[in-house]
Amino acid sequence: MIDANLTVVFIGFLYHEIPKFQFEAAWCITNIASGTSDHVNSLIEKDVITHFIQLLNSQHMDVVE
Repeated sequence: MIDANLTVVFIGFLYHEIPKFQFEAAWCITNIASGTSDHVNSLIEKDVITHFIQLLNSQHMDVVE
């Protein structure tokens, strides 16, 4: 997924109007983050932490949790 640059797609889904898409995108990104340090560094380079912090403002508890 990282080599195919799909993390950018999942980051985009974090801002989707459908909360289920946001939730699933966050789930996929956390799965990537549970990989190697290279995987984590790739996410850090894409500023994923800032995007996750923004999700804390969601009105949907499923997304926030």
